[in-house]
Amino acid sequence: MTTDHEPYALYAFRDSREVAVAMHRDGLHIDLSGPPPWPVQITFRCWMEMCPASHGAHLGLADRAGAAGLPVSTVDGLRLRETA
Repeated sequence: MTTDHEPYALYAFRDSREVAVAMHRDGLHIDLSGPPPWPVQITFRCWMEMCPASHGAHLGLADRAGAAGLPVSTVDGLRLRETA
């Protein structure tokens, strides 16, 4: 993944609704199983409360401008990102 793109989760529901949600940068995965230099990957996460109408989720990539307009998941539900 290049720095020009951000991952997002697309949650699907049984009634054909879909909700795209930006993912949070979670941390780094460093593969120490081989000799240095060790590969490093950025990890992401996203939470969405599941309900009986949930049908699944898919992952995708959006350009940074497109991802900036997506809501983020919080403990209080979805909210729009704050712009500075």
